[in-house]
Amino acid sequence: GQARYTRDVCENTSTAYKMGCSINGPILYCYVDWLLREAVGKGIKRLYFIARDGYFPKLIADKIISARGLGIETFYMYGSRKAWRFCSLSEEHFNLRELVAWSYVNRITSVQKLAGLLELQVGELIPFLPFGSREGTVELTSRSLYELVDRLEHNREFRDFYLKKQSGKKALVAEYIRCTVDVRDNHFAFVDVSGGGLTQGCLRELMKGYYNAPITTFFFKLDRVNLVPGCVYDVFFPSMLENNLVIEMICRAPHGQTLGYEPCGDGIVPVFDYFENKSLLEHGFRELEAAIEDFTDNLLEQGEVPGLFEDSISVLEAYLNYIAHHPDQEVLEYFASFPNNESGRNQNLVEYAPRLTDEDIKNIFLRRMYWEDISKYYMGTNLEYSLLRCSREEKKLVEWCQENYD
Repeated sequence: GQARYTRDVCENTSTAYKMGCSINGPILYCYVDWLLREAVGKGIKRLYFIARDGYFPKLIADKIISARGLGIETFYMYGSRKAWRFCSLSEEHFNLRELVAWSYVNRITSVQKLAGLLELQVGELIPFLPFGSREGTVELTSRSLYELVDRLEHNREFRDFYLKKQSGKKALVAEYIRCTVDVRDNHFAFVDVSGGGLTQGCLRELMKGYYNAPITTFFFKLDRVNLVPGCVYDVFFPSMLENNLVIEMICRAPHGQTLGYEPCGDGIVPVFDYFENKSLLEHGFRELEAAIEDFTDNLLEQGEVPGLFEDSISVLEAYLNYIAHHPDQEVLEYFASFPNNESGRNQNLVEYAPRLTDEDIKNIFLRRMYWEDISKYYMGTNLEYSLLRCSREEKKLVEWCQENYD
C-alpha cells in the first residue's frame, strides 16, 4: 500500500523511481527493521554499514532510528573484498588457497590473471612457480591453478616475499579500521547484505592487533554457512533461493569500489575505482535513492503498526521469487540492464544480464565444452536472467542447442 501511495503522490514517473518504491524500498525496509530490532535486543549501540551494499540500508536505518528514538549510532565504512582480503594474510594465518577459491576462481585462467588477483606483476610471481608454468599467458585448468596456489601457500620464500609486499597496504587498512571502528566495548556490529562471510574473517584478522573478541555481522543472506573463527553471523533470510544473485542488484552506492587506502593529512582515506559510477547515475541511481527515502518516510509517518513485520520473511520470499523468476517486462529490463562489474577485476563494464545474440546462444549451449567456464562465452553475471530476456525464437534456439549438444 505504501509503495503504491508513494508512486501515486510523486510526480517522478521514471522506471528507477518506480523500482525503488515497489521493490528496493519494501525489501530493504524489512531487512533493516529486523536488524535494528536484533541490535536493540543484543544491546548493540554502534552499527557499521560496509560499502557498497550498506549504502541504502544505512539510509533507511537512520530514518527508523530517528523516528523510534533508538539509542544506536550508525557509520558508513568503506571496504571491499579487494581492499581487505589478501592484505589480511599473516604468518599465523596464510590461507592463500581459501582466498583464491573465493575470488571467482573459474575466471583465473592464466598465470597472468593469478598475478593480477594477487596484485603482483607477472615477473614477480614467475620465479616462485614450477618451470613448466612460467609462461604468463598459458591457459590454466582449475586443477593446475590449485596445484600452483598450494605450492605458493607452502613456499616459505614466497610467503616471506608476499607478506613483505603486502605489509604497507596492510598497515594502511588496519589503521583505517582502527580509526573507524570504536571497539571500546563489545556493543558494536557490522552490517552487510550478501556474501559468504569470508571477508568478515579477513576483517577480524586485520583487527587482531587491538581487538581480540569475536565480531558480529548482520547479513540479509549468506551464500553458504562458513565457520570462520572469531566471527558471528546474524542472518535475516535463512534460505538459499534459486537465482538469488538478483538481490545484489537491489543494493547499490554512488561511489566506486574501494581499492585501498592512502594517507591524507592526519588520517587515512579510501581510494575508489569510479569505473561504474557514470553508468549507475545514467541508469537512474538518484531517482532510485529518492524513491527509497520517500517510501521509508511515508511508511514511518503512519506510525508503528503492531505485527506488521511478523511475517515479513514469507512476504519477501514472494517478492524475491517474483523478481528472480517471474518479473514483468519493466522489472526485468531494469535489473537486467544494470551496469555491473561482478568480480571487480573486469575492466569491460557490462550489463548484469545482457541480451544474448544467436551466436552467444550457440557458443554457450552448443560449442562450450563441459569443462570450460561459462565466463569464456558469457560476460554477464546472471545467465538465467539473460534467458528471461530472450524472444520465443531465441528460446527455441536454446532448446535446440541443448537437445543437440552431444
